[in-house]
Amino acid sequence: RPDQSVPASSIAVAVDNPETAAHKADAEQLTASLMQQTAALAQRLGIEAVRVMHAWSPVGIHFLEHPRSMMSKAEVEAYVQEWETASSTWLERFISDTNNRLKDYGVRFDPFLIQGEARIVVVESLKKAGTDILVLGSANRQGLPGLFVGNTAETLMDQAHCSLYVVKPTGLSAILSPAFGPTQAQAS
Repeated sequence: RPDQSVPASSIAVAVDNPETAAHKADAEQLTASLMQQTAALAQRLGIEAVRVMHAWSPVGIHFLEHPRSMMSKAEVEAYVQEWETASSTWLERFISDTNNRLKDYGVRFDPFLIQGEARIVVVESLKKAGTDILVLGSANRQGLPGLFVGNTAETLMDQAHCSLYVVKPTGLSAILSPAFGPTQAQAS
């Protein structure tokens, strides 16, 4: 952020579980790139530990908690617990694999699991932790939607108090240059 006058001392990275994505292979590639770029950034800044944030929310929970739902309170609680266990298991495995794969950067990734909608709970967590930089990925969209970063990323850009580093999928050609003009390829 332009108003940040001291060097960054903390980085968080927000991740989704690629196994639940519509395009799993693309999501896995983006997540691998996201983590590698986060490790490189942390190494460059001399930051030894990065908080890996994964926000989870059980699908359909608002409907299941409704008084007219056919599920008992105990069944809803069991459903939520299943989601939490699955999310925690995935994040722990992901962190272990990432720490092993990127150990040469000298950066440690620490898990941080939070329940709720990412665009809400990530911002709250960033404020509480005093995070300086949030690294996040944004899925590739074609056409006019490709001009925009992504729904969650856009929300975080508006609400996060910290600097953002957004990673787009490998091979994505920029529609606009950093100065918001045509890219070199489009100018010729």
